Amino acid sequence: MDKINLMKSLEMSFFDNSIRLSGDKLNELIADDFTEYGRSGKTFNKQEIISMLLNNDAPRVKLENFQIKNLSVDVTIVNYLSYIENENGKIEKTLRTSIWKLYGENWKIFFHQGTPTLND
Repeated sequence: MDKINLMKSLEMSFFDNSIRLSGDKLNELIADDFTEYGRSGKTFNKQEIISMLLNNDAPRVKLENFQIKNLSVDVTIVNYLSYIENENGKIEKTLRTSIWKLYGENWKIFFHQGTPTLND
């Protein structure tokens, strides 16, 4: 699998209930020193984000403009636009950025930020 498809697959894993609802799988994907600046404006650490994901089914999501930039051989930044239907049926467009780090042979998300688009 090439790097862009690997990164896209890793990002999409958070929208897959077989992963999203497994604490063990989430623990494997998320770095211990993870930080997220959420779309809501709230900040989350690893335990807070795992707790949130475990308590919410995965939404339907569409990704556009998926891009990666290798910052080093073991650090990659991912950018994309997501479309997610919220609980009120409204589509929320969010600019997303993740930083993935290679720990041994496993990629783990180290940082994530979701920013609402202006035309949301």
